[in-house]
Amino acid sequence: MKYFIDSFVEYNLYNWYNKSIEGNILSKSSFSEEFSFSNARSHLAEIANEVAYAGKRAILTRKGKKLVAIVSIEDLEALEAIEEKIDLEDARKALADVKKNGTVSWESIKRKLDL
Repeated sequence: MKYFIDSFVEYNLYNWYNKSIEGNILSKSSFSEEFSFSNARSHLAEIANEVAYAGKRAILTRKGKKLVAIVSIEDLEALEAIEEKIDLEDARKALADVKKNGTVSWESIKRKLDL
């Protein structure tokens, strides 16, 4: 199962990278544009098209403070694949710790905390 999950995550990262190179998404999306919420509200369709088709990223601000970003589906999928890989590594470390150190029963924890 470990090999399957690793392969799945690496496959998704590989596909995202290849799509990015083919469509020049990486070079185009290396910059972001900032928009106030009120400006973004008025131009949402245009901003969405720039993000989706030109590979740009949009940062929405309120009172000059950056709050959210609008990114392409490709960028989102890449971020999710990276998060998945990190989560898998953390889970493997936790399982290794349990194998090495064992577990503690819930009853033992409740006694220790006087619950």
